[in-house]
Amino acid sequence: MALWLDPRRRWHDAALVVALGSFATLMGLEWRQPLIRLRTVLLVAALLLGMAVAAPPRESQDVWAYAMYGRIQAVHHANPYEEEPSRFRSDPYLGRVFPAWRGRPALYGPLFTGLTAVVVETAGASPTSVRLAFQLLALFALLGCLPLVAARTGDARAVMFLAWNPLITVDVVNGAHNDMLVGLFILAALLLVERRRHALAGLILAAAVTVKAPALLPAGALALWAWRSHGWRRGAALGLIAGGGGLLGYLAAGKAALKSVSGASHLVSPYSIWSLPRMLHLVSSGSPSQGLPPVNQLLLTIAVPCAVGIGLFLAVAQLRRPTPVLAVAGAAVGYALAATYVVPWYFTWALPALALEWRRPMAWVAEIAAATLLMAYLTTGSAFQPHGVVSLGDRQATLVFLVWECLAILALIVASARGLSGRGLGLGPLERAPSESAPMKPSAGSPIRPE
Repeated sequence: MALWLDPRRRWHDAALVVALGSFATLMGLEWRQPLIRLRTVLLVAALLLGMAVAAPPRESQDVWAYAMYGRIQAVHHANPYEEEPSRFRSDPYLGRVFPAWRGRPALYGPLFTGLTAVVVETAGASPTSVRLAFQLLALFALLGCLPLVAARTGDARAVMFLAWNPLITVDVVNGAHNDMLVGLFILAALLLVERRRHALAGLILAAAVTVKAPALLPAGALALWAWRSHGWRRGAALGLIAGGGGLLGYLAAGKAALKSVSGASHLVSPYSIWSLPRMLHLVSSGSPSQGLPPVNQLLLTIAVPCAVGIGLFLAVAQLRRPTPVLAVAGAAVGYALAATYVVPWYFTWALPALALEWRRPMAWVAEIAAATLLMAYLTTGSAFQPHGVVSLGDRQATLVFLVWECLAILALIVASARGLSGRGLGLGPLERAPSESAPMKPSAGSPIRPE
């Protein structure tokens, strides 16, 4: 229902809350007593995902920025890393782009930026066709995840964790976000590493990095896990292929690509923990202003290293596990919580991998964080604005969420530190860990079997 209601109306928010609550309740019931079979999961998923691509995007208008970057290349024959959308005032798509992005060059990696041109060329001039093409791209990425999860876990509930998830259906597929591609690439690379195909995994991770640069962090976590579990040579090869391949992709796109993508670290969303000091100042001052001042430059300088450090710490705390799932997901979730720019769909980087371990607390930390973040954006009307100023609809609600986010990060760090205190750092010997990863066998009573 949330897909067909106006997001500016409270009925939309209420429908989304009901959908999220129903999903959590259903997963809880299935956790205790699995009853739903894979056939049912797939049939319901087909209905939900069909509705997702049939409706125009509800939560985000990023799809029109994607389309504009593609048109800059395919129609205007210019470089989207050098030319902002606002330079093409006669383009009929410019008015559809969210104002904050009209004056900024492309912020995505060269693989996805190039792909936008292909999509625009293929879809034609119709805005509906272009929108649908990008939604289908997100849908196909999700559909690529489902058989991988089913084969690895033998559990229909793991497939349900992705396919029935309102965050995925409403926020990612309907919103046509490219984060689903990153999640697919990370999941595929993780499964390849379990099968000791490190070179191919490195190439896939390089593709993820050239969609979104922060994918380098879970790639590093996977390389560390391979270093410990399969030997330092394999881990180093994986890291070098992923990092080197990603760097070559950005270099091939030119210096403008590196400059534009690296400049994204200066964007600060209202629900980033780095907005907390200025939010506290605004609330305490009682200023009638509806905007926030720019973030202190010192905070911006340390923000990205801190976010990377938190992600790596959460990953290292999981390196002794027999599978790399939680190490990779810890890196992605830690960064998604602590980055300067925080949006709900960033957790999609980790959710496909976490579907393999959907009972773990980290899977539900990611789910709850993304759901809370989504509802906070919708209920307060906060959105990123250009020139370093963030408009806020409800300061008190924003402050409450920021405090909650800080506590969630602290809880993850404390839990990881307690685990490390009993196990050590987890890098272990350079040759091979005592336990090796292997694909999970279907659990007893799993409803994955066909009827």
